[in-house]
Amino acid sequence: MKQKIKKLPSFIDRNFGTKNPFELCELLGINVRFKNYNIEAMKGYYTKLDDENIFIYINSNLNKRAQEIVCAHELGHIFLHPNAGNHFNGGDVQREYEANLFAAYLLLNESTYDIKFENMNNYLLQQAINDLII
Repeated sequence: MKQKIKKLPSFIDRNFGTKNPFELCELLGINVRFKNYNIEAMKGYYTKLDDENIFIYINSNLNKRAQEIVCAHELGHIFLHPNAGNHFNGGDVQREYEANLFAAYLLLNESTYDIKFENMNNYLLQQAINDLII
């Protein structure tokens, strides 16, 4: 699965001409909605009503870079776990790791780190992503 995740952002860029998660959502017909969540822990989630009605909800209180990362993370779920359902309490640890890995490959330059993303555990991936949010 890690190799699939590693290759997916390049495939997306070649086929859609962008790695910007908001542009990807627009091109794919995925609706992005911003909501004022008063809890910091609620960063975002996605819902899939059917193949034509997919929504990503993002906390409007996050800064723009954090919103971009959350959108990329949720796109990771959509691409990698399309039928997994929503888990608002953090969900499956493996699925969260895979969505973080996808977001890292989509938005970050792996060469700026001393370790390959695929060799990072979820904690290290989350730290790399959090560094961008702050």
